[in-house]
Amino acid sequence: MKNTAQTEPFLVIGNWKMNGTRELLHKFACDLETTAPAGCTQVLCLPSVIIPNAVDALADHNIEIGGQNCSSHPSGAFTGEVSSTMLVEAGAKWVIVGHSERRTGFSETDEEVNSKADAAITGGLVPIICVGECSADREDGRHLDVILDQLAASTPSNLQLGEAVIAYEPVWAIGSGKSASEDQVREAHDAIAAWLKENLVPLPVLYGGSVKPDSAADLAAIRNVDGFLVGGASLDPASFKGIGTVSSETLSKAQR
Repeated sequence: MKNTAQTEPFLVIGNWKMNGTRELLHKFACDLETTAPAGCTQVLCLPSVIIPNAVDALADHNIEIGGQNCSSHPSGAFTGEVSSTMLVEAGAKWVIVGHSERRTGFSETDEEVNSKADAAITGGLVPIICVGECSADREDGRHLDVILDQLAASTPSNLQLGEAVIAYEPVWAIGSGKSASEDQVREAHDAIAAWLKENLVPLPVLYGGSVKPDSAADLAAIRNVDGFLVGGASLDPASFKGIGTVSSETLSKAQR
């Protein structure tokens, strides 16, 4: 049985992080089908400087474009920052906020993530709000408390249906080459979906953490997994395409 939130297509969202060139965009344009796999929406979240290039390069493809971060401010004296309205003008429809690399490497707090998500929505973007536990949290058995505390503090309280997406990323799995086990993913996604239903509104919940074509089928079959936030594999057109294809095939026959 599908998650109540999954009235939208299964989301396959790539996060290129601080990677990407016009040459790579050209390769994606050449190697990917112009249509998305059945039942899926494909998104590439890119460094802001190549978003306009991506819009042009992928104009004939059914791929939406997003950013990787945005300011909580609409404009002003914030050197080096990029506002949500700037991302929209560049051609973005989505933006990642609160990625673990931002939380850890740039000391972003839940409150800052909340403000960025609110600014993204105000500016016309759909924020992908990231939450997830580190290895110590899981080893101590408090991973669900950490995840739900982050979720409560990072999501704007006035969210409406369709305005945002949640991404669960176990920090210990990102870049490790290993996905969380099916039971670990199921436990986290069920908890997040239940919290959203009880406290806010049902929203799609993505899984992120070393997703690859060979792990996508099992993960996509799990109830309350409404898509993927893909890191390293999204830099390879064949892998990104494969994740979408496998997900589409799984959803067409799975009873979740």
